[in-house]
Amino acid sequence: QIAAGLASGLSTLAFSRDEELEADKFAVDYLYATDYNAPSLADFFTKLGTASTTPTFLSTHPNPENRIENINQEWQTLGGATGLLYESEYAQFKAMLP
Repeated sequence: QIAAGLASGLSTLAFSRDEELEADKFAVDYLYATDYNAPSLADFFTKLGTASTTPTFLSTHPNPENRIENINQEWQTLGGATGLLYESEYAQFKAMLP
């Protein structure tokens, strides 16, 4: 019974990873339809770092490298148009924070 419970638990982790990758795809799709730079979504995962200490089969999240690759692949599939970064607006926003 322990082995069956463990196998069941591990299978739900894979399902969770698939949902995370699907969410990334939808995020790129939604951003691409705006004037924002959709592949910048991958910057978050770059900042997290790509070295994962958790084996993939035990992780609830996809490897950051895979997420970056999938984000860029979806962006290219949509046409690869570069959007805006809004760097000055972001700097102004940060300057307003306490």
